[in-house]
Amino acid sequence: MALHHGSSEDRIRDADANPFVGEANPPFGSRVTQPRQRLANDPMAPEVAYQLIHDELLLDGSARLNLATFVTTWMEPNAQKLMAECFDKNLIDKDEYPQTAELERRCVAILADLWNAPEPTGAPDIVSSAH
Repeated sequence: MALHHGSSEDRIRDADANPFVGEANPPFGSRVTQPRQRLANDPMAPEVAYQLIHDELLLDGSARLNLATFVTTWMEPNAQKLMAECFDKNLIDKDEYPQTAELERRCVAILADLWNAPEPTGAPDIVSSAH
């Protein structure tokens, strides 16, 4: 539920972009604005797009300080590295990535065993048949 009312037009500011982005990237200058409803006709440098989104997401606060969350907000750096290495894999395509599928099967079996599932070895079959 939104905590504010009014049209999106009311919330658009004159300076949409971080002023330092324009200074750091003079070709874009003050005409750098965040897309609201559609993409601009002119291209945007990847670094500028990253900075615009990064700056806007900073307004959300820190997940590590959110006491209302029930999920872990920190992980080992090696776990983050492994996840980043797999971003480009289509993990639904089990035939193309058989070793990843096998690792997934073993992880599901381990979790099933930790949760005292009746047959931990049967749990991966349920998961793989859903795909």
